[in-house]
Amino acid sequence: VLEGINNALGAAELQQDVMTVVLTGSGRAFCAGADLKYVKTQASESGTNNFLESVLATMNRIERFPKPVIAALNGLTLAGGLELVLCCDLVLAARSAKIGDAHANYGLIPGGGSSVRLPRIIGATRAKYLLFTGDFVDATEMLTAGLVNKVVDDDQLDIATQAVADKI
Repeated sequence: VLEGINNALGAAELQQDVMTVVLTGSGRAFCAGADLKYVKTQASESGTNNFLESVLATMNRIERFPKPVIAALNGLTLAGGLELVLCCDLVLAARSAKIGDAHANYGLIPGGGSSVRLPRIIGATRAKYLLFTGDFVDATEMLTAGLVNKVVDDDQLDIATQAVADKI
């Protein structure tokens, strides 16, 4: 996924007619985070630092991307998925989307920057709750918290996202 995002960003950056980038998922999740079996394999083969450096490089690239990046949350947005969202410029969410930092559920720390970015966006108290408990909250709660810009009915997410991208 990280490689795919980087490839797509590289292509979008070079194309003059691309004015915005939209990140979204398919199926029931926007992104549920890293494949923990893969991460464990990487850690034993080359060290956790290589994986975390790759994650951070991608997050920083999204955050600094010269064109607006819109996240369209179609479902579960957890752990690394939340970290992706925190780097985007705008966030639209399907009403059924669930958002959370699930790292604590696996005894992990957020390696992609959510421990720094999340409190800046939703405030320290809300961020600590999500980071410490691993709970998932609905999109409407994150709209109130300031993470999500707009919540729409599930079947309207693509249309609403395209409308925002067209407006930009």
